[in-house]
This record gives sequence, structure tokens and C-alpha cells, in this order.
Amino acid sequence: MRIFIDIGHPAHVHYFRNFIKIMEAKGHTFFVSARNRSIIHYLLEKYNIRFWDRGKGKNNILGKIIYMLVADIKLLQKSIKFKPDILISFASPYAAQIAWVLRKPHIVFDDTEHTRFAPFLYKPFSKVILNPSCYYKQMGRKQFRFNSFTELFYLHTNYYIPNHEVLSLLGLNNDEKYVLLRFVSWKALHDIGHTGLDFDVKEELINLFEKKGYRVFISNEAEKTEPFLEKYLLKIPPEFMHDVLKYAYLFISESGTMASEAAILGTPVVYINSLPLMGYLQEEQKHGLLYPFSSSFGVIKKVEELLSFPDLKKTCQTRSQTLLFGKIDPTGFLIWFVEEYPTSLKILHKDPEYQIRVKSENSKDKGLKICSRCILDTTVSDILFDEKGECQYCKIHDEMERLHPLDNSSKQGINELVAKIKYHGRKKPYDCIVGVSGGRDSTYTLYTAVKLGLRPLAVHFDNGWNTEISVKNIKKICEKLNVPLYTIVADWEEFKDLQIAFLKASTPDADIPTDYAIYSVLYEVAYKEGIRYILNGHSFRTEGTSPISWTYMDPLYVSSVHKRFGEIKRFKSFPHMTFVKLIWFLFVKGIREIRLLEYIDYRQKEADQILMSELDWEYYGGHHHENMYTKFFQSYYLPTKFYIDKRKTELSALIRSGQINREEALKEIKSNSYKNEPETVAYAISKLGITQEEFNKIMNEPIKSHSDYHTYLELMHILKWPIKIAARFKLVPQIMYLKYAK
Repeated sequence: MRIFIDIGHPAHVHYFRNFIKIMEAKGHTFFVSARNRSIIHYLLEKYNIRFWDRGKGKNNILGKIIYMLVADIKLLQKSIKFKPDILISFASPYAAQIAWVLRKPHIVFDDTEHTRFAPFLYKPFSKVILNPSCYYKQMGRKQFRFNSFTELFYLHTNYYIPNHEVLSLLGLNNDEKYVLLRFVSWKALHDIGHTGLDFDVKEELINLFEKKGYRVFISNEAEKTEPFLEKYLLKIPPEFMHDVLKYAYLFISESGTMASEAAILGTPVVYINSLPLMGYLQEEQKHGLLYPFSSSFGVIKKVEELLSFPDLKKTCQTRSQTLLFGKIDPTGFLIWFVEEYPTSLKILHKDPEYQIRVKSENSKDKGLKICSRCILDTTVSDILFDEKGECQYCKIHDEMERLHPLDNSSKQGINELVAKIKYHGRKKPYDCIVGVSGGRDSTYTLYTAVKLGLRPLAVHFDNGWNTEISVKNIKKICEKLNVPLYTIVADWEEFKDLQIAFLKASTPDADIPTDYAIYSVLYEVAYKEGIRYILNGHSFRTEGTSPISWTYMDPLYVSSVHKRFGEIKRFKSFPHMTFVKLIWFLFVKGIREIRLLEYIDYRQKEADQILMSELDWEYYGGHHHENMYTKFFQSYYLPTKFYIDKRKTELSALIRSGQINREEALKEIKSNSYKNEPETVAYAISKLGITQEEFNKIMNEPIKSHSDYHTYLELMHILKWPIKIAARFKLVPQIMYLKYAK
């Protein structure tokens, strides 16, 4: 495809540079025309983008009209020679008018509602007008709003990684705070007749900042700078500007684009401009990141107020995360839109929410192979298919069905199991242990155990992330079922240290600290109380078997990750299940783990009705969302960083067990993204005590897997046959052999 792009502003270089780079790598060809402005040419050369200089515009209206006519003629000549298939720009009348003459589609972006002339000059000649979702101006039938900000073309975490070295370029220490001020030239077409900060207020602001100990830097668009301000002028390469914005403590700006950039990067902004407030700036104002003024009046007072606010920068970093939650990568969206045009436009008119799924459709979903029976696909790196196109996890399900059939033998099996549990616990207060979280599966396991006449001890591991609903659920079910509750509370500093270590390890196993601790605690309590049986709430019919590339856990793996990334050198209270301990519990003390729900026809909807009516149980909005960290992990961390959607495992299990059909599952995955609230992410970052910068670094670290660390997996492969025999005699769970050793 041959693509024409017109650049009229430094920001436009950033809007399209990633798009050009990716599309060129795919074999597409570009012709880029650029306004004659030194900063534009510098950036284009910096990013190795070839361009043609279309000349320098004029400052007055008559001059701009004459320039447009001359530029149109020159660009038409270049375009006839280039023969573009499609033309793209940000509010460029030149690209729009050339496209109309050539009878080629023009895709135009615009996020500036107050421009009076630009839409008049591009709208009649354009096929599609793409505006961010916060753009409040109605542009007619050609308009489509995408759920993002234009600044995310280059500030999205897929492309932007903050460069801390900019502080050295500024001559700053790591803990030295600075303030950035940005003044514009007021020569743009939409700026004519408008103003920003008065000079005396500029002077007063600088004196205020210096008095409070802040370093001051100024970025000035105007050709001339007042003598008083010259010593504060920023003297760094332009490509570092976003890093300067990122690390600034406060930003004072007359520029709307840079104000938005700063807000998105988590820097508080005082914005002074007599122009009407644009939609994206209104959105940032709502989130407490931007404070707008139409004149200099009140600016000093607001700045003093902000400087007195404790943890101002940290607070705004959290607010930025909330602002950006759910926003799409506009570059990925544009790639898909252009490559699939005009089909892409028809799809969006029919289903506007399709834009949310463009990331997967455009990059990782293309060429995916999906199991012919369930919906697991090649996003599971270890997936294998047989000659029928069925994956190995379907085979594991079939084997588990063979071992736990829902027929008369299963009734006999559960009766024999209950009798055995009662026999071994006949002289003790409890005959089994049930781990409870307040969620559906563990609650129904406890309910079933009591209905079967067992005397369970409920054990809960509190990792510090319980929701209010989960706490109430645990209390209610234990009281109504008359079951004693034993709670182990994690040492928060130790547990937090391990959670952060797993996030830094950059594997999909960041929730393993909780699972591992629960597993360890249940065996420790069983040993302490002399109880032989632990009842597990997992069911292969409703949860399936999580792919080993998505979820892996063993003691050596946990120790390996913590040793490399943990801050606390030696844990004092964290429940650590070593390999030796496990052997002792299993083969010396004879403790057995039983997945009780595998013996019954367990159906989630029916279970919910029973639990709600009989135990006053409350649903918490999503699978394993009874725990705030697991909610963050499954609904944000995995899908965003690893493109892992755990619903595929669960829906695949329901397909195999006949509770839903494959078409329903595919529709569920395609029609709805993983639901989450932005507050969940902000809460997780805050509770872990990490900065937004540290979290961004975690999200941008190269993806790794358990195989990059020390594990017992190879040992389990070596011990394949002993594990198989142990599973056959029910000394270890069957899944240990099927998933890890086979």
C-alpha cells in the first residue's frame, strides 16, 4: 500500500512515527510532506523518516490562503508521481484537498474543537474523520470516535519508556525537584486573538518557585525570549521533551498539546489559555490532573495551593493511571484501520466496540490456531494439537472424566471417600480441612462437605487483599454451617515483598505467592491438627486445567524468584512449603488432597442459587474477584502485559463439560473485554507501595516464563513414572502427573 502523510506540527511527527515504522516493516511505502519548521525537520530526521519540504506558512490569514494554493499545486504534482492509495493527516487541508482531486480516501484525525477554519477546509474532502472519544464536537456521518487520546500514539506504554538520564542532561540530582513552563508563539491559525500568561505573572511564578527551592526551566515556542527568561531556557535535544514532562514536579503551560502530554504522564498541569477548553483537556481536568485558567488571574494562588499539597506528584501518577484505563493503543488501531480499509469502517459502524479488540485482531490473533473442540489457542505457548485439531488440555479433561465419571460409580466413590474421611477423623474434633476464600468454589465445597456429614475445619489465608464481600461471605457461611474458622494472617511486609518480586520477574505467575501460601498453610494446619484430608474447591469441569505456560508453581521456583528480586533476605513467618516438607506430609504423615467437586455434577449457576438462598452468600462480580490482587492480576495484568485471558480456560472447561456450547464461548470472548475498574489498578499500585514509574517499568519489561528461573519441572519429568504410580494410588493429585510430569 502507498500512503501519503502530511505533517504540519511537531506533534504530528509523534502521532505518525510509530505507525510509519511498523507499516514500513510490513512492506508499505510512504510519501511524507512536512511544513518548513526546524523542529519538525529535526524530529523527522531523528526518527529516520524521509520527507519533502512543502514550505513555510504565513502568519496572517491572506498569507495562509496564498500559501495553501501554492502548496496544493506542488503537493498535487508530487502525489501524481507517487500514486498514493490512501492519504492520512491531522486536520490537514492540503492532504484532504489532494485526496479529493485524486479520488482517493483521506483519513483525518482531529482533537481540537475550537478550530474554526480547519474543519471547513478538510471536512468536505475527507472520507473518514477520526476523533478521540472525549471530542465533543459533532462532525456528521463521516465521524468515528476512538477510545483513546491522540497523545497515546507515542506515549502509550507499547512505545514510550521514560528515560531517567534526562535528569543528568538537566544537571539535576535524582531527588532534585524542578518545574517546567511552556510559552507559545500565538501564531497558529486557531491562536489568533488569544493570549496566555502576562509577563509580570511569569516573573512572579519564577520567583515563587526559586524561593521554594525548585529549579525552573522554560520551553518557549516564540522566536524571541524576554531577557529575564533567557537563563531558564531549556537546552536539551527535542526528543527528550517528554521525559522532561514526565519527571517535572509541576508544569505551567500555554500549550494544550503539551499540557495533555504532561497530564497523561502523571505530571500536574496549570494550563493558561483564553481558548475554549478542548475535550481531552476537560477529561484531564475531571481526573484532577489539569487546572485551567482563561487568564493570569488566580494562577499564582492555584500554584501555591498545589505546591502545599502532600504527595502531589505521586497522587497525579495514580490519577493518570485511572485516566488511561481502558484506552486503546491508537497506533495499533490505525494500522488495522488502514490495512483493512474500507472493510474496517463498515465493521466499526456496525460494532463500535470492535476497536477494543483491534489489538488482538491486528497483532497477536492473526494466524492463531484455535482448538477444534474448546477455545484455547496458540496464545498458549505450550499448546499442542492432535490430528483432529484438539489440544492436550482437552485430552487431560477426558482422562479426568474417565477417572471421575458422573454415574453410579461416582456416587459409590464419594460414599467410600466420605466413609474413609470419617473413619480417619473419628477421634478428632475435625475430620477434614477446607480452604475458604469467600468465593463460589470454596464456599460450595464447604457446603457440600457439611451436607455429606463431614466435620470440616475452615481455614482462611488472609494475604491482605480481601474484599469486604469476601470477608462477609466467610463469616456468614461459617456461622450458618456451624463450622469453626481458622485464619492465618500474612506478614504484610514479607508477602508484599514476594508479590513485587514476582511482578519484577516478568512472568505470568504473579499471583503464585497467594496460591503457594494457601497450599502451604493448608498442609501445615492439617499436620498441626492431625487431619488427614484437605478438601480442594477446584473442578476440572468448571475451571479446567490452566496451561503450564500460564500458571506454574513449585517451591524452588518461588525461592528462585524471591532470591533474585526480593528485598527481604530471609522470611521469618511466610509459609514456605519445601520439597522435603511436601514429601514428609504426603508419604510419612499420609495427608491427602481431595478435589471434592470432581465427584459431583457441579454447575456454577445452580451453585450460586443454592448459596444465595441458603447461606445469604454474595457474588463479587467475576471469577476470583473476591480478592483484590487476583482481580487486578486476572483482569488487568495478564491481559495487558501477556495477552492472557483466563476466561478462555474457564469457558473451555464449560464447553468440554457440556455446560455451554463453543459458539457461546467464542461470542463471550469476542464481544466482551475482561471487565475491570480503573480503581483496581490504582489500588494495587498504591497498596504495593510502588510508584507509577516502577509499575510502568514492570509492565514494559520483556516477557519471561518459569523456564527462565530454577524450578523442579525437569526433576518431575525425570520422576515421571514414580509420580504416575503415586497418582494412581491417590497419593498425589492426578493432575500433578497429567500436567507436570506426563
